[in-house]
Amino acid sequence: GNPIEHITQLTKIRGIHRVLSSGGEATAWEGRYILKEMLAIAENHFSIMPGGKVMRANLPELHAFLQAKE
Repeated sequence: GNPIEHITQLTKIRGIHRVLSSGGEATAWEGRYILKEMLAIAENHFSIMPGGKVMRANLPELHAFLQAKE
């Protein structure tokens, strides 16, 4: 499925606090552009927690790109 469409649909449901996602790719780094879009869509509804091989070695670069809160 399309992660952007799914996040948009989830914004219409009350009670969601957090969504774990790799942006539809094998790793969060590979899905970083989609994750960035997802963060913008979900901003006032719930948090997006990037997941998928997020490790100490790539966390600083991923965080700098996404500015995710989680």
